[in-house]
Amino acid sequence: MLDATDGSLRTVATVRDPKSGRHMDVLTDQPGIQFYAGNCITPHSGKGNFRYEPRYGLCLETQVYPDSINQPGFPNCVYDVDKPYDTVTVYRFYAK
Repeated sequence: MLDATDGSLRTVATVRDPKSGRHMDVLTDQPGIQFYAGNCITPHSGKGNFRYEPRYGLCLETQVYPDSINQPGFPNCVYDVDKPYDTVTVYRFYAK
């Protein structure tokens, strides 16, 4: 759960690489965020024949809380023609 649930856009995560000085901020109006570390990916080769292994990357997915549909105290996650799904997530990258 993130601190604010009022729909305001705010910074909810920062990822830094101390070696390069690069970092990424995640801003969202969503009340929750899921972190995925790629623990179960199948190793494979990518650009320049670089070998990708489990936990070589990460994913930050903004969203409503898991199981919101079944939890009366959680933010509403039902959308329809009268309540369209409208959300903002910004991934802001910085280079040193």
